[in-house]
Amino acid sequence: MSNRVKGEAWAAATTTAAAASLAASLFFRDQLPFPRYASRLVGLIVLYLGMALFLWAAVHLKDAIGGLVAPRLDRIVTTGPYQYLRHPTYVGTLTALCGAAFVTRSAMGLALAVVLFTPAAIQRARAEERALAAAYPDVWSRYVSRTGFFLPKLGRHDGDR
Repeated sequence: MSNRVKGEAWAAATTTAAAASLAASLFFRDQLPFPRYASRLVGLIVLYLGMALFLWAAVHLKDAIGGLVAPRLDRIVTTGPYQYLRHPTYVGTLTALCGAAFVTRSAMGLALAVVLFTPAAIQRARAEERALAAAYPDVWSRYVSRTGFFLPKLGRHDGDR
């Protein structure tokens, strides 16, 4: 199987896993042993933070966002959240899925976000990284050296300016 096909399969897997986690959060409610209102408040804050990170990343990706693994731009995006981490859309999605699970107190939704979405997102991100490294070898290696995969690296972040 080619890297492109594998990447597209992981793209489908992340979408399916996110949908499964969200559906579980809606249909398997009130499983977590937290007070309802506290859980909703914390969950909404986490959900909105995840959505904000995803949207911030999407604004910087512009036309490159769209579900494909192969690079769609003639450059690597290094602005916005991409100056700190390489995959903020996946981190934002995972954060939002966990927030939704807390809003509904769904253990099943939280479990699916962690057990299904996270590994699929990691594999998809790795496929994207292979494609970006092949397309932009020099720029990519410098970018990787100063940014974190899913969490920011500690230290200075100047971007590619």
